[in-house]
Amino acid sequence: MRKLKSRTNKKSRLKITVKNFSERNNESTLTSFEAADRLGVSFTAVNYWIDRGIIRGFKTPGGHRRILSSELDEFAERYGFKQNKNKKTKILIVDDDSAFRRALIRRLKAAKLELSILEATDGFEAGSIITEQKPSLILLDLELPGIDGFEVMKRIRKISNKSEVIVISGYTEKSNKTLAKKLGALSFFGKPLNTELLISTISKCLNTPPQGISRRRGKNHE
Repeated sequence: MRKLKSRTNKKSRLKITVKNFSERNNESTLTSFEAADRLGVSFTAVNYWIDRGIIRGFKTPGGHRRILSSELDEFAERYGFKQNKNKKTKILIVDDDSAFRRALIRRLKAAKLELSILEATDGFEAGSIITEQKPSLILLDLELPGIDGFEVMKRIRKISNKSEVIVISGYTEKSNKTLAKKLGALSFFGKPLNTELLISTISKCLNTPPQGISRRRGKNHE
């Protein structure tokens, strides 16, 4: 197991980060999500390492963490991570409604995000795909044949530490939203789905502006 150590205290870490960013502001930056995909870990792990000063990063005015490409390269070399810089971010859609999946895939492709889209019709198939493919993001319905979405989320944590979940469900009761968040869901979207807001949420994770959608915001999301 890699032993990761902070190089600076919290106060000096911020100064180093701002100084480095100012000196290299023409350098490309990565979101936590993109860095996690390169390293093959969860984006929450990357956020933790940034906050601990293990990876030097900075926050945007909106509070989002960013990492200079060179800083991630330095981190990967120091701790023996092999980066994959060329692959698209894998996203898995888990829903037994084939028409819904097809419509969502069309919208994701139209937004021209750098995604490799996978599909599963039930929790068992999802588990197999997660084990083999280790997608970075899972769009998960709650009402599934066999095992429900909550059980899938519990199993995801045992299968893959790097897969994050966005729930998409017509069962929008407060208890469902609370349990989904407790099980680690990043967001909860109701059905009918506000696709534009979902794509906007995904694009923020990827730091990639979506194409072909308006900025209108809907209410069917938490």
